Amino acid sequence: MYTRNFRLRAVLSALSMVGAAAFSHAQSQHLLPEQYSPVTDPAAKKLPRPQFEIWNASYMWYAGQYASYCHKRLAAESVERCSFVNDGGTYYAPQSKTFFRRTVELQKDVEMKWRTPQSAEFFVDGKRASRDRRGGCILKKGVHVLEFRVSATDRLPCVIVEGCGVSSPDGWQASLDGKTWTPAESDAMFDDALSTPDKLVYDIFEIAPSDYPKSVNCKIGADKIEMGKNSSIVADFRHDELGSVVLSAKGFGKLAFYAGESIPEVLNNDAKTFEQKPLPSFDLDGSRVDIVLPTAALRYLRIESEGGAEISKPVFRAELFPMKRIGSFRCSDEKFNRIFAAAAATIHTSTRDFYLDGIKRDCLPWPLDAVETTLAADYVFAAECVSRNSYALSLLSDKPTVYDTGILDYPLHALIGFDHDFMRYGDISVSLRYRDRILQLLKLYESALDKNGFLPSRPTKWGIFLPAWSKRYRSSHWRGTPAYVQIMLYENWRIAAEFFDRWGDAASAEKFRKMAGGLRSNIFKHFWDEKRGAFINGYDKNGNPDTEISHYAQYWAILAGIFPENAIANLFEKVIPNMPLYYEDISIEKGYEILAYTKAGRTEEAFGFVRKFWGQWLDEGHTRFPENLSPNASEADKLKFYGRPFGLSLCHASFGAPPIIVAVRGLCGFRETDKPDEYILRPNLAGLKWIEGEIPLKQGSLKYRFEEGGKFDVSLPKGASAVVDFGGKTVKVVSR
Repeated sequence: MYTRNFRLRAVLSALSMVGAAAFSHAQSQHLLPEQYSPVTDPAAKKLPRPQFEIWNASYMWYAGQYASYCHKRLAAESVERCSFVNDGGTYYAPQSKTFFRRTVELQKDVEMKWRTPQSAEFFVDGKRASRDRRGGCILKKGVHVLEFRVSATDRLPCVIVEGCGVSSPDGWQASLDGKTWTPAESDAMFDDALSTPDKLVYDIFEIAPSDYPKSVNCKIGADKIEMGKNSSIVADFRHDELGSVVLSAKGFGKLAFYAGESIPEVLNNDAKTFEQKPLPSFDLDGSRVDIVLPTAALRYLRIESEGGAEISKPVFRAELFPMKRIGSFRCSDEKFNRIFAAAAATIHTSTRDFYLDGIKRDCLPWPLDAVETTLAADYVFAAECVSRNSYALSLLSDKPTVYDTGILDYPLHALIGFDHDFMRYGDISVSLRYRDRILQLLKLYESALDKNGFLPSRPTKWGIFLPAWSKRYRSSHWRGTPAYVQIMLYENWRIAAEFFDRWGDAASAEKFRKMAGGLRSNIFKHFWDEKRGAFINGYDKNGNPDTEISHYAQYWAILAGIFPENAIANLFEKVIPNMPLYYEDISIEKGYEILAYTKAGRTEEAFGFVRKFWGQWLDEGHTRFPENLSPNASEADKLKFYGRPFGLSLCHASFGAPPIIVAVRGLCGFRETDKPDEYILRPNLAGLKWIEGEIPLKQGSLKYRFEEGGKFDVSLPKGASAVVDFGGKTVKVVSR
């Protein structure tokens, strides 16, 4: 595949030099907000979605097993496609058998039917009634105990049941051993009886090239491209997505293909540095052939012809997770509107049953990235199952050991996610389904504490803490006793106490409140620097104080509600501006940090930060946000990561979170409260003339518009109320 004649090598070498200087052509800075996603782009065509057999029911499974099977499938696909794949922990193992049961009282005879992926046994009142995986029966009037025993090899053991009064998942329980039962997990989107959750059909969008930024010896026509001998052309599909390219070709000699997220990457010829496995080449013999390339993450495609060819205009069939857009935001600043649109597109592109790490580089979920993304995605998309898969995966394996944690602090994100989920959706059954595994995780961390109640580093699969992929702050953040980890642990103890209260376990709630209180005292005793008004990094691996101040402990303390109020102004006006490289090395933890900005009432700074740095990235020609921003780096260095020239993921779910958090939590000032039907809106327009949009609530959709001068309009769904603090007035708004 890599044999090329000297003339072609020389041409491509020249193209590469041009591309390295160009980095990415700046066409995208002129896009309208709706052009950032295939879902809203008028130039993209959505193919009809197959509708197989929609039931008045949904597939159900044992809590966490959907996440386990999806992770297993994604990992296998990533190893097949990506060149450098790693993973952050030991996760919940897929099980091959699941039991389902329900007791029903029927007022009349009921016709019932079911489907499972592979094999099933169905029992009524303890007697086996069927061994069909796709079956049906008549249930007689009266009280019955219904039970399924579902088995599957390399498939999710799940079942969909339809019938008056028996439809899944309502009232159904699930078990892995037939002894310990928990409410079955499900999602309303899985109502297609022929499409199980682990074999979900994606939405397909056909995208034609928006431009051909580089070409050699090619003639571009209305519906075809004539490629001469030793020719090359680069197609720009504008959207950085996962999918396959289709085209037809007629000619002679080798036709080769290269994928890339940037122009320098797509022009790169060194196979040793490819982030994805090479695309195949094709030998043309003069007859016309239809070509479908394997799935790849790309925005740009380079096509080479040695002997000359006539090809049809290539079409990119992007595969997007089918989730509905339910939140929106617009304001008087068109640049920020573009940023918000690109942020939502970044999250959607990076969604595959989880919110993912770079779609090009490994396409796997990581707990920090995935949970952080939910803080934004849940206010834009209807995808509860994706968020809950992210929490489930963060809980690690069944009966985990410290070694299973991989990166030591990553499982600490799980309870933060479950707490967010409860505030967003108000469904206590979610945490109840995972209660046993939450208890295991709490017990694991309790077993690893030192005499101060701190969580120090210890040998594991990775043996490190990792607040972000930023390489600038190492020392105690990686090995030792980091202050930020202890604050995260405090937040876990606090959240655990609240969940035990919700579960009706007052004794355990009090235990974790006391643990949180004691840990809070020790955090201030050991890590608070009164003179500088900030938390130090912690203790290094030798137990010595690391007195450097970086942002991690500060924003976690704000999020946990323990950063002293009288030191907030000093933090934002003196401490942060003087942190080394703070504005030069912007990594994936920024979603959490921007949330802390808004919680601390510093929306102007958060808005300015995102507008400047995320806006600069769009101005450089990108349509998705990367894993890391290095605004002052050279164009080549902006693409480097892990020591590889194109290692940076240019589409990363969690980097789409900060703009959405700024809009929802900052500019709109939206907050849930402990009362499930009451919300707070405390807008800060940050110099904008107006903002408007929709925010999804437990009860429906909140619509708003706020204008400078104090004018506003807020409408709420039935059953919801909001306290609006704006323009110097506080008003309570109720549903109309």
